[in-house]
Amino acid sequence: MINNSFRLRYKSLPVAISHSKNCNTETHNHLEFEILKIISGNSTVKISGEEYRVCEGDLVFISPMQVHGVVFDKALRYEHKCICFDVSLINDKNLSKSLSSEIATVSRVIPAKSPYNPVLSEYFERIYNLTETPNAVYQMEVPAYITLVFSTLIKNDLIVNSNVVTKNEDFVFNVINYVENHYAEQISSNDLSSALGFNQSYFCRNFKKNFGMSFSSYLNSYRISKSRKFLEEGGKTITQIAYDVGFSSATAYSKYFKKQFGILPSEYKK
Repeated sequence: MINNSFRLRYKSLPVAISHSKNCNTETHNHLEFEILKIISGNSTVKISGEEYRVCEGDLVFISPMQVHGVVFDKALRYEHKCICFDVSLINDKNLSKSLSSEIATVSRVIPAKSPYNPVLSEYFERIYNLTETPNAVYQMEVPAYITLVFSTLIKNDLIVNSNVVTKNEDFVFNVINYVENHYAEQISSNDLSSALGFNQSYFCRNFKKNFGMSFSSYLNSYRISKSRKFLEEGGKTITQIAYDVGFSSATAYSKYFKKQFGILPSEYKK
């Protein structure tokens, strides 16, 4: 299902922030526009089936409803900041509508070495800081800086217009919704393709195109992310948690958990 966690953090404006350290971001999508700033380390950002290698200082732009996730390089300390906001905050309603429908798309990565990065990074930090500790002019300045971000992008030809929408929103929504309701069961791509009324071969190709990974990889990643809540709450053994989120054994669960987070679930629990 569409991730609504940012909306729960809205204050007086439809904007929210997050700060992640040494943590992957599971594949998801949401209705907000998202900007990532890599603070340190390297990672691979996956957006709508394409992969982008990013490093310290890079900015990443993700349009509403685009399926995306982040996998950081475990050899280095990794950190990124994130801003998510409703496109209605942009002071150009035609642009807001175009971004929501992907008629207009932003260049996905603005590298640290780009001549446009310093000013965009400055606007990013101002938006982030204002949202973190709102002041008396928060409601006026945040939309202004968001609009300045897109003004800078437009002036430097970093927004591309297209009459073709490549994203299959219905397919993505139905897949995410099905997985959310059935992840604890022993499901396969065949089960899901049948449930959605697709030929399995077509389903797998379409899934790879929209999510950038195989269904089994996505399902395991989703299960691992769900298990973190149980580990943090305590009260259950590793084996119980493994079965509760759909793994066939604690061994398989521990293997995938370490692959995603770099440590065993028993270490995470401590």
